[in-house]
Amino acid sequence: MSKKADVNWIIVGFVLALIVLAITAYIFWSKSKSSEQAATGILDCKARGGNCYSESAKTGQGVCFKGMGCKEGEYCCIASEG
Repeated sequence: MSKKADVNWIIVGFVLALIVLAITAYIFWSKSKSSEQAATGILDCKARGGNCYSESAKTGQGVCFKGMGCKEGEYCCIASEG
């Protein structure tokens, strides 16, 4: 085989590798997006049995965590049983 033919096969292999990489990346990102949406549902305050309260209103509402699907500056408070 000539040197020119070798270079052409290297280019073809490189292009095929890029296509495979692009398809793999697309599959990975589409699956991670759906698992991210599932995780958001798990971390949702209402789904965990809590309610969102402001900083001043959270006192006496149980165990409180910042975030968990509440608005900025609010806390998700889950009433402790007892």
